[in-house]
Amino acid sequence: MKMDREREMGFSGEFDIRSDGSLIVNNVSVEHETTFIVIEFETVDKLPNRYDINIRTIILPNPTYPIVDDCTVIGDVCYVEWLQQRSIICRIQHARPSVELTWVVRTVGGDKSVTNETTYSSLANAWTSSLSVDDPFIHSSYLALLVCKADDQYNLLDQNESLVLVHNKDDDSPVSTTVDLPVERHTRIELPCPGGEYKLLVWEKIEPNGNASSTSLAFDIESAGATSILSNEFELNGGKLSIRDVQLRHGGVYRCTYSDDQTERINLVNLIVFVTPVPEYPIIDRCTHKVYCVLDVNYEGTLSCTVKGISPEVNLEWKAYFEESQKLISFHNQQLNTKSNGETSDVTLTTKYNVKDHSAKRITLECRAFGPNANLFSLSSKLDLLLKGSTSDNQSTTEEAATEETSNRQSLATTIVIIVVPVLIIIIVIAAVCFWKAYLRRNRIKNDLSSKSVNGENIPMLQPADKELTELDKFISQLKSTYENFYSAVKPIPFFQSNCTVHELYVESGIDYLAKSKSTTENWNPLDSYKDMFSHPSMTGTRWMIEGGAGYGKSTLSLQLAYEWCNQVEGSTMCDVELFFLIRLRQLKGVSSIYEAIKKFILPKDSTFSIADIQRFITNSSSVLIILDGFDEYPDREVPSNSDVFNIIKRTMFPEHRVVLTTRSSRLPEDYAPQTNRIRLTGFNSKAQEEYLQKAVTINGYKSAESTIQEWLQRILS
Repeated sequence: MKMDREREMGFSGEFDIRSDGSLIVNNVSVEHETTFIVIEFETVDKLPNRYDINIRTIILPNPTYPIVDDCTVIGDVCYVEWLQQRSIICRIQHARPSVELTWVVRTVGGDKSVTNETTYSSLANAWTSSLSVDDPFIHSSYLALLVCKADDQYNLLDQNESLVLVHNKDDDSPVSTTVDLPVERHTRIELPCPGGEYKLLVWEKIEPNGNASSTSLAFDIESAGATSILSNEFELNGGKLSIRDVQLRHGGVYRCTYSDDQTERINLVNLIVFVTPVPEYPIIDRCTHKVYCVLDVNYEGTLSCTVKGISPEVNLEWKAYFEESQKLISFHNQQLNTKSNGETSDVTLTTKYNVKDHSAKRITLECRAFGPNANLFSLSSKLDLLLKGSTSDNQSTTEEAATEETSNRQSLATTIVIIVVPVLIIIIVIAAVCFWKAYLRRNRIKNDLSSKSVNGENIPMLQPADKELTELDKFISQLKSTYENFYSAVKPIPFFQSNCTVHELYVESGIDYLAKSKSTTENWNPLDSYKDMFSHPSMTGTRWMIEGGAGYGKSTLSLQLAYEWCNQVEGSTMCDVELFFLIRLRQLKGVSSIYEAIKKFILPKDSTFSIADIQRFITNSSSVLIILDGFDEYPDREVPSNSDVFNIIKRTMFPEHRVVLTTRSSRLPEDYAPQTNRIRLTGFNSKAQEEYLQKAVTINGYKSAESTIQEWLQRILS
């Protein structure tokens, strides 16, 4: 009946009527934007009701939010670099009906109007609204947060506001502070900027031509909770720009602009990325650098030194190390050559020298870095020139010293035998075996040392006439005598009345190393053995930190390394170490000087070596290993001080020497060198525990573990 009525009325299918009387427009167009009149008849006796319905057609804009011309959109924020005479234009494109726009500046005190003169243009029955602002910096100078607001009465938009961070790029903006920040490649660094709270902040990298690089851009809007970064190489935390893995390309000047609505500042950070050469000292031609270098030379000759794989490049120079020697020698024809290896370079300095005073027997020289970039490194190598005529003058002195040292050692060995033999008669079998092994080992060491003293050629680089090297040999001998007491005083079982050497009992525990990666989570990987600690490709540099729980073997590992150095154990990396210092930090209460600690706690009480001698030996050595054992027991660890211990840990002292720090995992230093290699001892598994027990209580099959433990319990109960 309804369709018949439509045909009678001449409807073309443009409309339809539902059974409830509703009018359906099958294909809405702009032409339908008019007033429709509805007459409703309820009863025959009652007058009909009239309704006037105004139809408003809508067209959704694309996109459905206010857009800003020439704007970099990051997340929910738009970033605009503003220059003089430039307008910032906000638009709603192709919408019907038109949408009114408003520009405001968002401040702590609220939104402040800038301009409200919206302009409209129509195309194909749709409107484009636009609103421009010519000067956004009415209430600020460097940064402004604008908001383009849309008056959306018909719910056309998904978002009624667009945030616009406007950055004034006027070159006349003054700089508050400039900071030079050196950092080693492959480390993490934070670039500081604001000194306190801020509302708006922008980081940018300034290229050499003066333009800001958008690839390094990051900004933070505190009021909107919007933090945006354009490169995943960076992080932004508390206004500090962090680089997780610094590369050479990251070097350059970074500009930080920030505002707190009261004050505005611009700070510059000059990030200087450097690559430490390998090795970390100049290589002197004809020197092995395993021990202090001495060259037998003429009064005239040529010297050459090289640093390999360095960035940025440095200048090198040859000079007399001691001031009183500078008048004795001259250098000429110094030639500096640089070879590029891509990102790094090899720098070589060759010079001719002439010793003016032919009465001089020995001159100490130094090859060192100087000039621009030299402060980034600690590059210095020293050597002694042993000049013609000096050998015969000192030959007899060296032979007498060697003979006297051999005699002293033989007397000492005899004294040890007289004391040890009676003791062997009265102690238990296990202790007797331990003492017997210790005696054999000591006797072998002293024979080796005596042999080396008689035959000077067995000592690398040792010249018979070299008084300095004879003193160094005595110094090393005194160190070894102290360490021998350390590693020979290990009690395998508490009730034992005798001691054994650490080497007889040492069992490796589980050991992991912390992989260096871009991830913020710690990634610990297993290490095959402590012997790989200094040679593993993932652990480069000069700082290691060994952590673990109580009783996990940190100090025992230190003693094992001391044993390997003293006895030159075949295949050990300790064979390449010239000077080794094992310092127990629990002894250093009130002792701030590392040289004083060595003098006081390592050298014998009657040692004639002074603190100045110790400093000279360390300075002249190119292969030094220092173990700082037990940071968790260091009495002064909570006391703010400028002690050598903290400077060594932070690598501001002895940067070229290898240093190992041991500590409990719960007592890590708050501030240590960022390139420190971290190692973790994970304890002993059942196999390692059984191996230790067998070593400790079963020697040559004379006593079982069960009987030994039973004996221990019986002693406790009695």
